Amino acid sequence: MGDFIKTEVTYMECPLTSIDRAGENLGYNELSFLQLGNKGGRFASFLYMSCGEPWNWYERNSWSVENWNTRLNQKNVRIFAAMFQNSPIGFFELNLVFPRAEIVYFGLFPEFTHQGHGKKIMAKAKSMAYDFGCETIWLHTCDLDDPGAVGFYQSCNFSQYHRETQITSLTCVNRC
Repeated sequence: MGDFIKTEVTYMECPLTSIDRAGENLGYNELSFLQLGNKGGRFASFLYMSCGEPWNWYERNSWSVENWNTRLNQKNVRIFAAMFQNSPIGFFELNLVFPRAEIVYFGLFPEFTHQGHGKKIMAKAKSMAYDFGCETIWLHTCDLDDPGAVGFYQSCNFSQYHRETQITSLTCVNRC
């Protein structure tokens, strides 16, 4: 294939219910969450790079602070930093297109993976989408992501609804 690589993309969704709103019962109390404001572009870029580096996230590597601020100013977009002991450990980005919410990005800093924080952050993402009035939350992942990603999302009550092969430029994948 030369300069391109095949990747399998899995699309998953989860219906939202009132249980997704009951944060105190979902176990994320030791975490705090900071919604980034319309001038939070530098912090958003830091979160994206810190969480995405191990998985070669590349789509926004070239974004300027202004690009990030523009994204944060979109009325349907919410980006939340997950904080543990007053330090960032990950983030999620929601794109609210009613009645569905998309998790555009969901990531943890590498040193905080596989410690139970992911489920707590996902619980918060689902709770926030429910609070914004969404009925379903969806995401996509691919085989370039953490090998346990699909299993993790399944453990958070997501189910697969579509799978496809995409061709991605190696130039893009290797930009990190």
